[in-house]
Amino acid sequence: MAKKFKVFIKSKAINRSNDVDTAIDVNQGSTVHISAKADSIYQLQDANTGLGPKRIYAKRVGKNLHIMFDDNIQPDVIIENYFDLMLGMGNEVVGLSADGSLHQYVVERVMHAESIETLVDGGEAESLAMVESNNTQMLEVPELSDDTLALLPIVLGVAAGGAGIAFAMGGGDKKPAPPVYVETTDTTAPTGQTGGIDTSSDSGDSNRDGMTRTPNPLFTGAAEANALVEVTINNKTYSTHADNSGHYSIQLDSLLEATYTSSIKVTDAAGNSSSVNGSVFTIDMHVEDFTGFLSHLSDSGAFVDDGITRYTGANPLVINDTAETGYNVIYTGHTEAGAHVTIKIDDLLYSGQADQNGIYAIAIGTPEHPLTDHTIYRPIITITDVAGNTSGPQQAGEFTEAQFADFANNQELYNALVIKPFLIDAALDGGGQGFL
Repeated sequence: MAKKFKVFIKSKAINRSNDVDTAIDVNQGSTVHISAKADSIYQLQDANTGLGPKRIYAKRVGKNLHIMFDDNIQPDVIIENYFDLMLGMGNEVVGLSADGSLHQYVVERVMHAESIETLVDGGEAESLAMVESNNTQMLEVPELSDDTLALLPIVLGVAAGGAGIAFAMGGGDKKPAPPVYVETTDTTAPTGQTGGIDTSSDSGDSNRDGMTRTPNPLFTGAAEANALVEVTINNKTYSTHADNSGHYSIQLDSLLEATYTSSIKVTDAAGNSSSVNGSVFTIDMHVEDFTGFLSHLSDSGAFVDDGITRYTGANPLVINDTAETGYNVIYTGHTEAGAHVTIKIDDLLYSGQADQNGIYAIAIGTPEHPLTDHTIYRPIITITDVAGNTSGPQQAGEFTEAQFADFANNQELYNALVIKPFLIDAALDGGGQGFL
């Protein structure tokens, strides 16, 4: 059997002849349409108990307020043009509690006196509970005479900052006492807001270093729940609202390669606002030019930096007639600071990282895998910078053994190579010919 409810439309004017302007029966399962009236409240009643339902559901559809007495999709009551007439007038939907007082229906996730106005057009239905607002105090009001009632000016729902309403109800023939307001003012500015590029956009080494190769990264952070968030980057302001948990996200427009700062302004429901600076982030979408060549520590040829070495990695590198620890052929070069460098030689990979000046130096050749005498090596280099951009693999330029042998006449050609090959000449050949 369908449950029965009533809707009492009450004028806010204190006039005992029209305490209840209209009483409307509602049979659950059918929809009743009510035209909103200015300066009126809407009291919901369960016909079986005579009290207001402890919980209802509501949603905004255009200018109309849809009310459901359970979580069914079909509305039981539609108050037409509610949001045209009632916005800014306070919460006008109330119910009678067991203590004889009328209380507002408040959106449970928000719990403040004007929260019914926060319903978003076309949004999901929200649950509303008949509770006393945190911004409202019930005050005892003595029974008033007719003359006093006629003279007492009462204004409902216009208190700033979401002040609520509460009715102290008399019994028997007593007239309902007028609503009484106790306004509380929130003057505390929001604090603790944060913001920076999201880890899903941060392509750097740690996913939290503020480096990205994405031109339009996702910007996320935390703020006061449901507050307005305004993020200004590169002289453009983006606006959104934090969710119920205080999280927000903004998809930025495409930006040029640069380092950016952000300003985050948060405004709460009471109009208080504060601003902080967000995390600095850098957009880097390409790897800078890089070089590669045999280190002068390993280069033992007749000319300075001619790319010829007698070392193979099988024996210790000798510097100033002193055998150094380790088996080193050092290949070096310049790239972006902090970039990862991988060198491929003979299908073996050697890796290292550029220092803060962008200099890398990587030992190649080992006793287990020495380099081969009378062999020209053309390293294949791959660079991955701190933003995650990759350049390469890029192979050293070509330079023949004859050109190495006649380096004096080919020095300019060799120096023009960005990534330079090198020649291993570890011993004289059988005919007594050698380069060193």
